[in-house]
Amino acid sequence: MRRIVILVAAFTMLSALAFAPAPRGSPRVADAPPSVELVGWLSIVHGDGEPGSGLAPRLEYRLIDDLGGATSLTFAETIPEEQIAALGGQRVRVRGEWAAAEAAAGDGARPLVAAEIMAAGGAVAPAKGGAEALTGSQPWVSVMCKFSDVAAEPKSLFYFTNMYASTKPGLDHYWREVSYDNINVLGSTATGWFNLPHNRSYYLPGGHLDWDLAAKECTALADPTINFHSFLGINLMFNADLDGYAWGGGDCLTLDGSYGCWDMTWEPPWGYQSITVISHEMGHGFGLPHTAFDNSYAYNNQWDVMSDTWSNCGNSTDPTYGCMGQHTIAQQKDSLLWIPPALRFIAGRGTYRILTLEQLALPTTANLRMIKVLIGGSPSHYYTLEARRKVGYDVKLPLEGVIIHETNPAWSIATHIIDPTGLPTGDAGAVWTPGETFLDPANGISVAVLSATGTGWVVRISNAVAGLSFLPSVMR
Repeated sequence: MRRIVILVAAFTMLSALAFAPAPRGSPRVADAPPSVELVGWLSIVHGDGEPGSGLAPRLEYRLIDDLGGATSLTFAETIPEEQIAALGGQRVRVRGEWAAAEAAAGDGARPLVAAEIMAAGGAVAPAKGGAEALTGSQPWVSVMCKFSDVAAEPKSLFYFTNMYASTKPGLDHYWREVSYDNINVLGSTATGWFNLPHNRSYYLPGGHLDWDLAAKECTALADPTINFHSFLGINLMFNADLDGYAWGGGDCLTLDGSYGCWDMTWEPPWGYQSITVISHEMGHGFGLPHTAFDNSYAYNNQWDVMSDTWSNCGNSTDPTYGCMGQHTIAQQKDSLLWIPPALRFIAGRGTYRILTLEQLALPTTANLRMIKVLIGGSPSHYYTLEARRKVGYDVKLPLEGVIIHETNPAWSIATHIIDPTGLPTGDAGAVWTPGETFLDPANGISVAVLSATGTGWVVRISNAVAGLSFLPSVMR
């Protein structure tokens, strides 16, 4: 169980320097100290724009205090993104200063610029991608809510309930395949439609969705009939557009008489009309970030459902649930410990090996599912190799071959696909096939694809091997 449930009456401040943040929309006192320490639950929420909207992705951090108040956070550049991500959903302590008045949000609240963040101790959720794997049952509940000024009910209760089915394209079937049966969403259900007490604009102060307000008022309507503490995730389904985005991450609320933190998504109609969007946003709930071709845009890696989830829908569309998602990449699966150590090879400096990669989706052999090639010997800066074939949900892929990514924690989007020919990443430039070699001369790294097997490819890895040189047949 990763969700935390604590009785509200048991909360205490963990430090004499801790200040309870005001709820969203409450003004800060004029004499707020220039440097403060706050304790609460770290909520990370990703915003993904509707396809074709041109909206850039958004990443929002909030600290939820023991009374449910939310403080917006920004972080100093000295704090690595991966450190922040590892603490998502946990009780943390942050130290920093209030941003200048001109940085205030539309509700007048200033964000806290955090110079330091650490686990606060006590009862905390396991870090996603940390010491504990994401395993076991992960039941979600969809709560369908209508704005008071919008009468439409875009989909039926049966539609939302059946979305979690254990047959394709149901979300239980999808996550079982993607996780190699490490997780399932058995026990998931749906409820609604409920009538929200306010109109749509009330939940969008300044044109931006107030996640906490929308979550509190939507779940409160279902609270009398749903035991939310039986679920690890909540999909909030709204009957009209939000702020141009679908959102995924987590939030902390008081439900069924006690306080807890849940994985959570906020979905407009376009978000649940194609099940690939729900897969993407639930991925954010599980702690998965975006990947990309570079830092400029989060939706241009066609090999990851956590990036470009819209290309190639013609390869994989259900008549009821629309475009289906492809798999996550090996880096994402490994971050949740879904790839056993025996099926992952780490090529440090001095490595020269010929290895066989098995297809990442629906593997049928005990061959490797992932190879990490350390750059300069660094454990955090490396290339990953994976074999992608059009099987299972990966039938959506544009091509087949070996795919290479580079992960660098210094980048704002930490994992980039290697495609020397540039965009789009769905062409042959992103696919490495027999006779082709990837070279990184600066770091003495080469990856040659030697041959194909029935379900993968044989590759030769050379990482900073002294005195070794060869001419590949094709270099890109």
